[in-house]
Amino acid sequence: MAKLKIQSFAKVPNGYVNIERSRGLSLLEEKLSYMLINLMQKRWEGTKKLEQIDYTFIANGVISFDEFINTMQIGSVNRKEIGESLKDLLLFAIGIKTDTKDKFLTMFKEFTADYETNLIGYKFNDSFVEYFTGICRDYFMLSVNEVIGLNSTHAIRIYQLLKAKQNMDKKEFEYSIKEIKKQLNIERKYDRYNNFKQFVLEMSKTQINGSEASQFNIDYREIKTGKAVTAIKFYILPKGKNYYQENSLVAGYKLDQITKYCNKWRKEYDVTDVVYILADKILAEMKHKNPNRNVIANYLDTIHTITKQQKLL
Repeated sequence: MAKLKIQSFAKVPNGYVNIERSRGLSLLEEKLSYMLINLMQKRWEGTKKLEQIDYTFIANGVISFDEFINTMQIGSVNRKEIGESLKDLLLFAIGIKTDTKDKFLTMFKEFTADYETNLIGYKFNDSFVEYFTGICRDYFMLSVNEVIGLNSTHAIRIYQLLKAKQNMDKKEFEYSIKEIKKQLNIERKYDRYNNFKQFVLEMSKTQINGSEASQFNIDYREIKTGKAVTAIKFYILPKGKNYYQENSLVAGYKLDQITKYCNKWRKEYDVTDVVYILADKILAEMKHKNPNRNVIANYLDTIHTITKQQKLL
């Protein structure tokens, strides 16, 4: 497979790339695809400086059902449901369009759902890997935490679109109602604008601005032709403090993540070790109805100083 030169998202010699989806994805499909893309990203980052890049290694991988369920915090979904989503993802395609050429490709080549070994095997389509490591790399760059913090396919998709624009150094841009609904694959839904505003725009804005993992806040302005809203102008805003920080609270998905790490530290360290003791204190604090963010953050900062692991708050 030939390696493409890495460029900023959507910028090519003859203009900009536009990426379209063949259909909307379910929340399970969104989270599954982004987790696998993140795993591919890690492999790419680990090999891109090598003289000879092993694209087969980048495109293939194995994860367990439990790893996916626990990491993406998807609740009570069972393995058979995940298996059905894998089958559906094989038919999911994207269109990569420029002024001079359109290309259509599927993201995944094959999946294996092994219910005896509890493992999921996956292989990305070679063409997708080529574009991912080339001109479209920034388009798919959402971290696992960014996706975990959003519980709506519309919020994930709008956040992805805005982050791609941010990577192009754009802070505001305009979509017609027809265009944004096409990007969200909901052309035949929400005929009444008030429903579209409530269940798509406002819900996405609330989730993105309320997430601790999102890198920016958003706002929008309605643009009218006569009395009808015909376009939406989006604004990318500095993150600032969100609801959880202002009220010294911790988001639910963060609590799950911190609990996972605390239990891991309690297994790795002796009961007399500072890390074990602080992990115990954090777990005790999180048993309260409204755990105090500042108390937990102080304990985590000390653990971070000792272990040099990632900051969780």
